[in-house]
Amino acid sequence: MVKAYALARRLARSDISVLISGETGSGKENLAVALHQWSARSSGPWVAFNCAALPESLAESELFGYERGAFTDARVAKRGLLERAQGGTLFLDEVGELPLSIQSKLLRAVECRRILRLGGCTEIDIDVRFVTATNRDLAQNVRDNRFRSDLLFRIAAASIPIPPLRERRSEVRLLAAKFARAESQRLARVGLRLSEEVIGVLEAYSFPGNVRELKNAIEYAVAVAEGPRIEVHDLPSHIIGARIAQAVTSNYKFTPIADEIRALIRRRIVEALERHDGVQTQAAAAIGMPLRTFTLRMRQYGIGSRR
Repeated sequence: MVKAYALARRLARSDISVLISGETGSGKENLAVALHQWSARSSGPWVAFNCAALPESLAESELFGYERGAFTDARVAKRGLLERAQGGTLFLDEVGELPLSIQSKLLRAVECRRILRLGGCTEIDIDVRFVTATNRDLAQNVRDNRFRSDLLFRIAAASIPIPPLRERRSEVRLLAAKFARAESQRLARVGLRLSEEVIGVLEAYSFPGNVRELKNAIEYAVAVAEGPRIEVHDLPSHIIGARIAQAVTSNYKFTPIADEIRALIRRRIVEALERHDGVQTQAAAAIGMPLRTFTLRMRQYGIGSRR
């Protein structure tokens, strides 16, 4: 990722078209935004469009605009995204989803920097930097006649691949902490932190949804966590289930049940004391343990308390 962003910073010096490739949720738009902000066009507009979000007819009018009377509901002329991005950057996400008919019009826009509104007769000059993104293999789409080769050559003058999160394990801890901090502040739960057990589970998970899935998982955990720390049981069930399945199918060395029970008791005592500000009577009552047993276990497990 350091290399990808370093390349983006260098490419920001020019106006050549850039294609960012990577799996869904891997951070393609974040990189595109950085490319725009580092460029000489940063003071100009940033216009983003998801090519898969609209049907063909609406996508064409949204991109290129239309003149008054171009169709039944066109009561006034409308500028398209290509015009609205004048002097700035147009980001086309999931560009591989564009129908072939629109690809031909986009090719002219990229090649000649001129467009024609729907129902229009006069071409309009545009000054736009094109940045596109895809989770598809566009070269294979070209071979399958689903994407124009000439358009691919134009939009991929430079190409930046983004690896999936499962190949960036060292980022999981950093990203998880960042998302937890932001969400806990938003929910006024400042100080909520991730346990090391949670970090271990997250680092072992494959994250098919990449960074977006990690962000959603942390936001869920922050919302449901009851203690001062996010524990494994606070994570979404599909992540916990994947961890259990991994343990079952690997050469898993079982921990003696007695050791697991002792670790559980110790953790619950610590959590209860933290929740009740170190008051042993309240902490013992919270977990349903007699006070005498509670204090005995504290001594056995080396747990200190202010009261």
